[in-house]
Amino acid sequence: MRMEKKFVIRCSGIILDKGELLVVEHVGKEGVIVLPGGHLEWGEDIQAGLVRELEEELGVTPVVGSLLYIHNYTQENDKHAVEFFFAVLNAADFRNLGESPTHAHELAVVDWVHTHDTRIMKPAGVWIDFVAGKLGQAGLQYLVDGVAK
Repeated sequence: MRMEKKFVIRCSGIILDKGELLVVEHVGKEGVIVLPGGHLEWGEDIQAGLVRELEEELGVTPVVGSLLYIHNYTQENDKHAVEFFFAVLNAADFRNLGESPTHAHELAVVDWVHTHDTRIMKPAGVWIDFVAGKLGQAGLQYLVDGVAK
C-alpha cells in the first residue's frame, strides 16, 4: 500500500524583546517549545500567513521584518515541511497579548524564555543562535532537520 506524501508550508515569527524570546507549546506537544506561527492556507502569501497566524494565536498584529531562516524537514507523519522564520519588529507589543485570539485553545503555554532555559526548542539551529546571542545576525540561514547547512 502506497502512503500519500504531503507537503506543508509553515511560517513563524521570531519575537525577541529585551533578550527574551517568545515561544509557545502546543496542546498535545507539551515539553517542546517552538516559535509562534502555523501552516499557510492554500494560495496565501507567506508574510500574510504569519500575520494571520499570530493574530489568531496571540491576538496581536505583527509588523513583519526580514526573513531570517528557512527550515526544511520531514515529520514522522509522512509530511515534508518547509518553514519560513521572519523577524517581528514590534516585539514589545507582544508583552501584553491581545484579548480576542481565536486559536488560543491550541496553545498549552505562551512564555518568554531566556538563554538559560532548559526546555527543548525546535528547530535546534534557531535555539543555538539565540543562546549564542546571534539570533538572525548571520543573514538568511538554511536549516535542514533543525541544523544549519
